[in-house]
Amino acid sequence: MNKIMLIGSVHTDPKLISVKTKNKAAQFSNEVVEFSKNELGEKNQYSRWFNMIAWDKKAEQIFETVKKGDMIFVEGRLMISEYTDILRNKRAKVDIVISHYIMLTKKGQEKL
Repeated sequence: MNKIMLIGSVHTDPKLISVKTKNKAAQFSNEVVEFSKNELGEKNQYSRWFNMIAWDKKAEQIFETVKKGDMIFVEGRLMISEYTDILRNKRAKVDIVISHYIMLTKKGQEKL
């Protein structure tokens, strides 16, 4: 099973693009903050950024409703693309393909 669920803050405004197959895609970056404590009980905060992508009608919905700073819940799957860079090194890019999302707060509203 390939499934991921994240709650995070939208880090970039979604971009709507057209691809070769005449489908539309929305892409944006999402920041997820993780908290932990060290051995002394001090709190640590870590930010992780995820590349998000949505297709067709969902892409259009996201482009129209989601903005930088919004807090959203995202459910989807991991898509790993392998490629070779200019120096002929093998690389992998991980995107989250959105199957479902819920707006939690708009930018400027109190976060949950």
